[in-house]
Amino acid sequence: MKIKSRAGLKKICIVFMVIPGLVCAGVCMAGELASAAACMPVSLAECLITALDTNPGILSAMDETMESRQRLKQAESRRLPRIKAEETFTSFRHVSEIQLPGAGSMPLGKKQLQLKGLKLSQPVYTGGAIKHSVKAASSEVKLQKYFEISRREDMVRTVAEAWFSLLSARAMEKVASQALEDTLSHEQHVKNMLEAGVVVRDDLLKIQVSVLERRENLVRAQNSIDLAQARLSMLTGLEIDPQLIPIPDNPDTTPELVEAAAVELATRSHPLLAAARELVRIKDFVGKAAKGGLGPEIALQWNWSSGNQFNNAVDNWDATVYVGLNVFDAGETRSRIREARAGKNKATHDLEDLQRNILLAIHQATLRIEEAHARFELSSQAEAQAEESLRLTEERFKAGSVTSQHLLDSESALVSARQRRVTAGFDRELARISLWHAAGSLEHALLPLK
Repeated sequence: MKIKSRAGLKKICIVFMVIPGLVCAGVCMAGELASAAACMPVSLAECLITALDTNPGILSAMDETMESRQRLKQAESRRLPRIKAEETFTSFRHVSEIQLPGAGSMPLGKKQLQLKGLKLSQPVYTGGAIKHSVKAASSEVKLQKYFEISRREDMVRTVAEAWFSLLSARAMEKVASQALEDTLSHEQHVKNMLEAGVVVRDDLLKIQVSVLERRENLVRAQNSIDLAQARLSMLTGLEIDPQLIPIPDNPDTTPELVEAAAVELATRSHPLLAAARELVRIKDFVGKAAKGGLGPEIALQWNWSSGNQFNNAVDNWDATVYVGLNVFDAGETRSRIREARAGKNKATHDLEDLQRNILLAIHQATLRIEEAHARFELSSQAEAQAEESLRLTEERFKAGSVTSQHLLDSESALVSARQRRVTAGFDRELARISLWHAAGSLEHALLPLK
């Protein structure tokens, strides 16, 4: 390309200078947006939605539901007529001949044969076999859908438990950090008192041993955070920074549910109960479909053919009414009927057993909620009293009225009360999650809008 003027050259230089700048600015902006997105705190709802949308187990359950829908279409297709077109080409090596007196031999038929055909069949009466097979396939679709919902419930429970385990570990780390900070402050104070000759070296050694114990508890709490974060990231596929998740003083976030309402909710809409009821219906339909094998079977058949060995242009058709009756099959049909009846009885008993287990799970979860709530209230009171006791013990220790052992005992009592409060609060949340899961509506409770 030939540049004719200096102005044109300047324009081209400006373009080549601006474009790389814009590209670099775009890359930097994209990096900043990605970094800002990575620094965004993650919520429980986001974790649940991501897990439900991407988890392989949930996707597998959806595929099974799609498979059952295709089996339903296959069962429904048995009601429709079957049409089959055929065409064959045959070449004979030898053609049969007939000997004619005085005229030699004459071939019978052609050496090459082309036959065309069209077959149509329509079932008219099958003793209810097709109808009940369609009903069984329809119930199987519902069954797989209920199993899919049940898997979603299990996934929601697993993710929620991992989430609250992470929050509990964070809360325990906070308690351990506060305990270490308090003990380090007391260690410095004891060192000052030792230099002043107020206390002996044994008092300082006791404080230093307590400092090491507090550091050990902090390491254990930090490792618990790493384990909980790894589990939650595995379930959701999200990059989660535990430090960006706020720690609630009172983890009272899961909606409350009383036992009577949970029982009513489970009876009405629990996916496993609904699946068990559909399984009973499937066994009933299978038995009725098998019973149809004892009755007659009626079908219409129509055939059309074109061509024979003598003339490829000859057309012919026939219509047939087929009537079949199973006279003797060595008891196979009746065995299938009895098998389906036994399967229905088993499914009914399994349904009753499942109902009892769900009621037991609801009652146990309710008891755990009540226990955790009572423990939370008592440990909160104990924490307040331990804080006041530690304050008084510190004043008496500074005045020389008590030893360092009394101070360590007061600190340990406060740390223990805080740990019990944290444990009780998250135990209550986990028990509520178990209650909603036993009622079969945990996803609705934690994700009502979705």
